[in-house]
Amino acid sequence: MTIVLPAVKRVRVRDISGDPRGYLVLEIPKALQDVVAKYAETVHKKHGDYCHVILGTPKRPRTMAQNNAAWGWCGDLAHQLADQYPGYSLEEVKVRIYEAMKRLAVQEAGWPTVLNPIDGSIEPISQSLVSVEQDAALLSIIQRFADEHGLWLTERIDGKPVRCLGGKPLQDDDSRL
Repeated sequence: MTIVLPAVKRVRVRDISGDPRGYLVLEIPKALQDVVAKYAETVHKKHGDYCHVILGTPKRPRTMAQNNAAWGWCGDLAHQLADQYPGYSLEEVKVRIYEAMKRLAVQEAGWPTVLNPIDGSIEPISQSLVSVEQDAALLSIIQRFADEHGLWLTERIDGKPVRCLGGKPLQDDDSRL
């Protein structure tokens, strides 16, 4: 579970008087103390001591291969579903499909969400903030969606991109890209 706390005020130890309950105090590793101190200066100068803090359990960050697969597959779906979005460019269709897949991942796989401070809506968090396991769930959802709707996805077979339907290469001559 990830908790996002927008606009959290930075607290200095010298500012805490009396009972410190209600404050979150973190121990910064020595190797990062200079970096955090420089960041705190920037926050103080530019943002009035407010910063964005994300708390979460330890996780393995998603890989670039997972990121590339999600975007590539959403591009594949966009090519096949572009006629469903008249007036939109292929890139806009790809982004719409990607966002829809993340919303499905929220419903079906517990993809983490964030509260939008502008309108109070709950949105899927960025793919860059999820774990390997959460991203694998997104990829499974994209694959399942493609299978259920008879859409092909590009997969690598023997190092070459091949259009596959249900995980099996298409038999026509156009399956190899």
